[in-house]
Amino acid sequence: MPNTTSADCAFYKSEQYAQLTKGNTQVRINLKYLDDGAVSVYGFYTGNQPDWRQVPVVAATPRGEQLVADVGNGLEIIWTPAVDTNEVLGIPALEAASLKPGAWVFPATEQADRILENPEHPPEYQDFIIWFPTHPQIAPIYLSLNLRYAPGVVSGTGEDLWGVWLDHASSGMGAPLPTAVVDVLRGRTYSRFDSFRRAFWREVSRVPELADQFTVRVLEKAQKGKAPTVKFSDKAGKRHRYELHHLTRIVDGGGGYDVDNIRVNTPKNHIALHEQE
Repeated sequence: MPNTTSADCAFYKSEQYAQLTKGNTQVRINLKYLDDGAVSVYGFYTGNQPDWRQVPVVAATPRGEQLVADVGNGLEIIWTPAVDTNEVLGIPALEAASLKPGAWVFPATEQADRILENPEHPPEYQDFIIWFPTHPQIAPIYLSLNLRYAPGVVSGTGEDLWGVWLDHASSGMGAPLPTAVVDVLRGRTYSRFDSFRRAFWREVSRVPELADQFTVRVLEKAQKGKAPTVKFSDKAGKRHRYELHHLTRIVDGGGGYDVDNIRVNTPKNHIALHEQE
């Protein structure tokens, strides 16, 4: 029987993966590109969250000379044999991006709070253990993806609420995206979700009935594509700005750019929603 009770899949034997759909890991890895072009890579200790420890196990199966891992939602990871093994370059380096100094595990360190302004929690990750049943000489590997950095086209209609719009961000599922903003963004293509987020706040600042709800200082930040800051009681550690939450996670097939799948949340409410998953 596979050692499915092990705290970490690093202790599994290769032949055990045939009987697994998920494997355990004590640390899950996430990578994100920051606004300044730098790359943030961090490990999240899964601790006492059993569901957070489980990573899907996917077999890479032959397709001609290639090996293909179907990771769902129409996404495939393909390995193509090198024609000349003498020219194999190994793992490619990250190009045109600088790494932030230091390596911290989130949570549980004060340093992590300073470096990771807005860490994503494991339910948002799309990571996998890929194994190669027809090529046992290739060791299983752990891969972490982030579909928030995949391109997409904005769709949906949005929704308008009475009263102060962002007051709804601190409870329930959060505040829906206003129709006046959605009407401008609909049909636009963005290379990654961060670009959409900045465009969203810029458009919010251009809608008079929404702009009138902000102070001059907050409005100036929104005009630059930055989310407004929340009240002190709605902060969570160093997370002090409004955040965008997907109702159906991207990893579960939710539309990354479908505005009807997105709500504005305070950090405190955003964390509470993920804890309920």
